[in-house]
Amino acid sequence: MNTTYNTLSNSSALDDGRKNYLADVRELGRESALGKDSLPRLAMRTVEAAALGYIGEDLAKEIYDDYLTAESKKLNHTEGGKAANASKLKALIKMGLLPIDAVDVIQRAASEHAAMRKENLKPQPAYAAYISVARAQLGSPNSELSDDEIREAMGTTPKDKTAKDYIRSAAKALEKSLTVEGMTVSERELAESALARTSEVLAMIMAREDRAEKLAQIAMLQAQVAH
Repeated sequence: MNTTYNTLSNSSALDDGRKNYLADVRELGRESALGKDSLPRLAMRTVEAAALGYIGEDLAKEIYDDYLTAESKKLNHTEGGKAANASKLKALIKMGLLPIDAVDVIQRAASEHAAMRKENLKPQPAYAAYISVARAQLGSPNSELSDDEIREAMGTTPKDKTAKDYIRSAAKALEKSLTVEGMTVSERELAESALARTSEVLAMIMAREDRAEKLAQIAMLQAQVAH
């Protein structure tokens, strides 16, 4: 075991969890050597291990080296290639360290990825998709990505977005902006005003759609009575 791992914690529970995780990493590397696509499971296991406090982002390179060693392909990778893949692993670790339920996000990503494939939406390959989700989540560190945001990160934008969809996204972004620091008082006031106006427009659209739906129902009932 790399000595860097020993600096994480003296806690026996964390140490046991870290050892189990590293054993899983090596097992996944061996499975990859047999031709199995183990990287998606490595992604999910890494997010979980980070969320539980077993690993930190500074260990990404060592962890990936362990995986490659078990895969018996370490000599076939350039230093640049290993650094790029370690960077991907670091994104997963950083996601797991966020103050959110990162495990739920990565599990929903797996579910949405499977659903997208069934719908013939052709998302990115699973591991690349999970990396994209991790990076998108790092851009929104204080709240979990929605299912639509997860799908968008994995390579497919929801079809036929309406004005309501865009207005709702804008309201959501403005609401998130008000939860972080960095704005002046006047900037915050303008953002609050923009959120209020955006919410007003969204309410108008929803009310119009509701009226149209009710009128359509009335027209349908009238047609049924006429016949």
